[in-house]
Amino acid sequence: MNTHRTLLSTSAVFLIGLAFCGIAPAAITTTGDVTPDPATTTSADDLYVGDRNDGSMTIDAGSSVVNDDAYVGNGRRSDSTVTLTGTGSTWNSSSYVHIGVDGTGTVNVLNGGEWILGGAYLGYNEGGSGSVTLNAATWNNAGQLYAGYNGNGTVSIENGADLISDHCSIGDRQTGIGAMTVTGPGTTWTDTFLVTVGNYGSGTLNIYNGAVVSSDTVYIAAGADVTGLATVNGSGSMWKDIIFLDVGVSSHGTLNIEDGGVVSSAYADLGYEVGATGMVTVNGPGSAWNNSMALGVAYQGTGILNIQNGGAVTVGGDLSIYSLSTLDILLGSLGDPLLDVAGNATLDGTLNVDLAGSLILNQGDVITLIDLTDISKTVSGAFAGLGEGDSVGTFVGGVELFISYVGGDGNDVTFFTVVTPFDGDANRDDVVSADDYGSVQANFGDIGPAGILGDANGDGVVSADDYGSVQANFGATAGMGGDIPVPEPATFVLLAIGGLVILRRQRSAGYHQRRRGQQ
Repeated sequence: MNTHRTLLSTSAVFLIGLAFCGIAPAAITTTGDVTPDPATTTSADDLYVGDRNDGSMTIDAGSSVVNDDAYVGNGRRSDSTVTLTGTGSTWNSSSYVHIGVDGTGTVNVLNGGEWILGGAYLGYNEGGSGSVTLNAATWNNAGQLYAGYNGNGTVSIENGADLISDHCSIGDRQTGIGAMTVTGPGTTWTDTFLVTVGNYGSGTLNIYNGAVVSSDTVYIAAGADVTGLATVNGSGSMWKDIIFLDVGVSSHGTLNIEDGGVVSSAYADLGYEVGATGMVTVNGPGSAWNNSMALGVAYQGTGILNIQNGGAVTVGGDLSIYSLSTLDILLGSLGDPLLDVAGNATLDGTLNVDLAGSLILNQGDVITLIDLTDISKTVSGAFAGLGEGDSVGTFVGGVELFISYVGGDGNDVTFFTVVTPFDGDANRDDVVSADDYGSVQANFGDIGPAGILGDANGDGVVSADDYGSVQANFGATAGMGGDIPVPEPATFVLLAIGGLVILRRQRSAGYHQRRRGQQ
């Protein structure tokens, strides 16, 4: 009889029986340099996985490890890994876990595992490298989370995983380089205090593919001479519940909202301090940046706001675009307002306008740049070099686009093209009739591009000369060319008298207005 085979068969039957009963055998396994051995001790002492050499620890099948501080990849020669996997499997560190202190450390939390700790350092020293993958599992980080403290730190949260933290710094110290990616439907990260992307080091945050991140306060590029980059990409991807969002606090910070991603904040500033640059790009249909309170662009530094291809920005309070700002607009449609503002708008800085390749402008188009939703609110100031009715550019087909600060309800900022007029058609209804006298009267004194309402002769000024143009072309219709019927003498006299009466009333109204102004 083969005793070895009999023993194997007996073990197999035992394991199968446990599985059949729904009971999985508990397991804590280690290899290499691990002290103390968590399989033989339950003390809360410090735990080292790879102190001087390589080491590994696996916690699965409902097992539990408890310790105080923990070190994964402590020594320079250490390349060490901890794997926590399976429902009911837990690793509880009452203090900080240091991953990649001087060497390389990796922690994988998978398939329902639960990691509970006081805080985490990834890439503790310069030259150290630490990474965490959280996949369909839970990570409760009660204290601070540093991804790239002095070295390199990388975090991936995916496949319905859930991270809770109190304070996170991505790229914390000058030599720190940190990156975090939160991706996939059902994947969440909630930080209850402060997220810094690029504190004194370089930081990157990616929110992709329907993941949701909630933060209280967010600083992007907080320290001097650093870079911070955050991207929210994809339908359902959200960064929400932000009370204060500063992009470019002291250095160069960038926030990209793309392909249906959404960012929601209360107060926000771009380029907060002198010398800082903050840039936000909102690109694509469904992409939105929603501010429930005030938004400042180039507060004390430089601010760049790009709204492209159907992206939208809403402001629940006042919009302030300061002198060192640049507002870049790439028009993708004639649709909804690019900036929807509930408060007042103060304008300065540079405005650049371009068209997406699919958009062709036509005569008479109107596009709303800033919609003040409350009719009692006002627009003050103007973009540098752009007065009322000035051109912002000439585009495909030679169509010119102009700006108005009194468009829409009279307090909106709009772009518009003009209708190429034919002589006498002051109201642009393609017929020269008595109604055109009324259009001249209603718009008398207005100045703008040729073709504004009331401008019957196409000189860009609504004046007494336009009454003469209406009279000279009375009865003409669009497409008639030179075949203009001349009114009968009696009609000509009546129309001339009517025009003079209207002109006299207009001048009289102007006189009385001036008199009231002198009183």
